[in-house]
Amino acid sequence: MKKALEKPNIREKTGTPSARLGNIKGASITVALLFFILCAVIGSVVLTAGTAAAGRVRRLAEGDRSYRCVLSAAETLRDLIDGRQTEVLRTRLANYTVTSEYQVDEDGVASRTSEQPVESEKTYSYNFSIDGASFTLRDNLLWDAAISLIFGQKSTDAGKWENEYGVTEEVSLSQFTVTPVDFEPKTAVTVTAKLLSLTAGNVMQLTLTDGTTTFTINCQAQVSEDLSVHTETSQLSVNPPDNTGKYHRVDAVTDSETKQAVIRWTVTSLRSE
Repeated sequence: MKKALEKPNIREKTGTPSARLGNIKGASITVALLFFILCAVIGSVVLTAGTAAAGRVRRLAEGDRSYRCVLSAAETLRDLIDGRQTEVLRTRLANYTVTSEYQVDEDGVASRTSEQPVESEKTYSYNFSIDGASFTLRDNLLWDAAISLIFGQKSTDAGKWENEYGVTEEVSLSQFTVTPVDFEPKTAVTVTAKLLSLTAGNVMQLTLTDGTTTFTINCQAQVSEDLSVHTETSQLSVNPPDNTGKYHRVDAVTDSETKQAVIRWTVTSLRSE
């Protein structure tokens, strides 16, 4: 009877986890350590996954900001070019003197036997307009494009071009930077412009990049040209014929050439690379 009323040994009889943790035997301590390690591993995995996800979100946000920044600059340039009509008018003046030798025959008819022109330096003047509005500022993308397309590549001397036949092959036009104002932090977008031959489908190509995202704008140009040339001659001096019937005459000559070109621009594509 006394044995039946004794308090049972909970540590030995119960099989609950809490009882096992309270067990003084070594097996229960091992289980507790394994449980702790399992929790630590799970926590580490969750923390690593959260950090990686945060990094991906940050990179996605930065990439999205870069994309929208360069796209904004590209759309601004597209709107500034598409449908624009530019007109460039160049007047070239060449002043020179011509010394001619004449021979008078027996009938008293004089015929020129030789001439020696002495040409002075040519002078150039330009007028440029966009959609009918005159521009005096020459640092302009459409100005550079119009001049290079019509008159060829610019030489080292201001106001002169290396040829009179326009662009015949791909040439670098200019490079500049733009900074969209709607994005923080402010990011500079580099724009590289190049010209292709007028015989190509696309005449001008712009590449915009901030180092991460790149966009390309392709443009076509419809060109019409008109050329007029005028020559004025005035006599400066003339010598009387000598005993052989020869005499010399000096004339001043002014050659005036006016070339007008109208270019209508069309943007054919804007795409990301």
